[in-house]
Amino acid sequence: ATKQSGGVIGWYTGINYGLTIASFFIDTFVVYIIFTYTPRTSLGYRKHLLMVMIVGISTTLYLCLMFQPVTTAPLSCIYALGLIQSIVHLDTHLSFTIFVCAVALNAPPLANCFLYRHQTIMMANSRFKFSESILLPFRVFLYLYFLAHGIAVYFMRYPEDGQNKLTQGNLQGFTEEERSRLACYDMNKFKIFLIIVCFTCGFCLLLIFLICYHIFTVLHSHQALSEKTKEYHKSMTKSLIIQSTMIAMNVIGPLFIYFIQFSFEFRSSVYSLIAFEVISTYSAIFGVLLLFQTPSYRDGIRLMIKNREFIEVTTAPKSPSTLTPINWSA
Repeated sequence: ATKQSGGVIGWYTGINYGLTIASFFIDTFVVYIIFTYTPRTSLGYRKHLLMVMIVGISTTLYLCLMFQPVTTAPLSCIYALGLIQSIVHLDTHLSFTIFVCAVALNAPPLANCFLYRHQTIMMANSRFKFSESILLPFRVFLYLYFLAHGIAVYFMRYPEDGQNKLTQGNLQGFTEEERSRLACYDMNKFKIFLIIVCFTCGFCLLLIFLICYHIFTVLHSHQALSEKTKEYHKSMTKSLIIQSTMIAMNVIGPLFIYFIQFSFEFRSSVYSLIAFEVISTYSAIFGVLLLFQTPSYRDGIRLMIKNREFIEVTTAPKSPSTLTPINWSA
């Protein structure tokens, strides 16, 4: 394995910092819109959306400032270039584990959004209307289950003697300090992990499909809701499907490619660099989709623009032609 050239690393880190800064400002604006313009009837939904955004912002900042990984393909090893990582000298293996945990924690708040949309339209006497005493343990289970995926990565590293044997004579262009920051992983364990991730993703897709199918079925026959309200819930559910699909494509997809590279020894590490650049954009893209697909947020942005135009007009200095001359002879 040969170390990436300084030019490639420079482009990688520069683009990463640029995307992260842009994403941070977009995400901050999205959080403000969610907090300010969510209808009072949807404050529970606001809580779950804010959690999605907070996890997304945290993951993006951590990826850029703390982790910023580079692989040593075809060897299943990584080292980190993050600014804070270099200052505090955090172990690369621990950094990777924390990052996978952060990515995995994107799933529970999204699942809670689907549950909220489902429970909102259920009649009080429906057998599918669950009390908070049932939903709360389920939400806790979701967070623990997905967190376990990240923690599992911690147990996939080679022991020190195994790592030394793997890298001995197989690394070119690395300094001793860089070698000391390497974390190498057992590919056989990663293949098992990949199977578990595929099973989890498949099960989640099935569960979301069933929830959405039930939502649309209930809305079709719901007698207590007006047609306008039904269309609103259908639109919000479809928007949530699109937003979740985007997160799957921008987070799970690149990370999946990263794991495949580990498991099957792809020789080019460019795949992983591109994958992590894509991950850096996911929270901002999710936020933009959320704003433009949610009527109350679109109306809030229009109101902000109108208020700004009104302030600019009312505070603009009058031109001399509009000033009324004073009659001094009166």
